[in-house]
Amino acid sequence: MGDTYGDNPVHPIIDKPSQFDLVRFDIHCDPEKPRAAYLDLWLRRGTELRCLRFTQPSSINIKDGFRQRCSGMVILDVRHWGWEDVGVAVRDFENSDGGVSFNAKDVQELKGGASECG
Repeated sequence: MGDTYGDNPVHPIIDKPSQFDLVRFDIHCDPEKPRAAYLDLWLRRGTELRCLRFTQPSSINIKDGFRQRCSGMVILDVRHWGWEDVGVAVRDFENSDGGVSFNAKDVQELKGGASECG
């Protein structure tokens, strides 16, 4: 995977997310405050644990057959699409069983690990 996927630049938040396992997937939402929603992905590669927070997630899809491995995951910077509240897209470039895909306004890494994430 290079610096782009199709016409979209790969987001620099994490190098090679396809080499991680997805160990936790949390969605936080409040019907009273829909713009405050966020999705936390916990990714593990060996002893390395990373937590990414995606704000205002939308179009969330987990295909049948989820197995934890993120073998086709790519995180794209899609601000150039010009869509309201969509600046990041998570896709499965292998279209594998259990692939995760969604859009979000933004993404940030939570450095505090378990104390900050979830």
